[in-house]
Amino acid sequence: MSARGLGVISLLGLLAASPLRAAEIRGSFSLPLPAADLPSGVITVKIVGEGLGDVRANETVSLLLEGKQEARAQTRKTGADGRARFEGLDAQRRYTLAVNVATGEIRSAPFTLPASGGLRFLSPRGRPPSN
Repeated sequence: MSARGLGVISLLGLLAASPLRAAEIRGSFSLPLPAADLPSGVITVKIVGEGLGDVRANETVSLLLEGKQEARAQTRKTGADGRARFEGLDAQRRYTLAVNVATGEIRSAPFTLPASGGLRFLSPRGRPPSN
């Protein structure tokens, strides 16, 4: 099995072992999952709704660069697979991810990238607001 497959199984196992469903932890990001199959300096963020199969396309994900004055380094939209991808990141810098939801902006904990390989994140959104 590939490293990516093992990483996905590990993440799914963590979520399945938890008594919380994705909908109950909306408004948060997962811990970063090291991904040896991603190139160095790359992170992916998957946005889901009520469950892991309920992917959210066209969501805006911002990558914030930490420092004296926080700045939005990059912004991406999720694709049809619910994933946004950020590339060319510096392993020496600290970053934070942000997603806008109906109740405001949610952010990941600050993180740095590993020296080799990339990182994967998951952010449950829950149901979209009803109109």
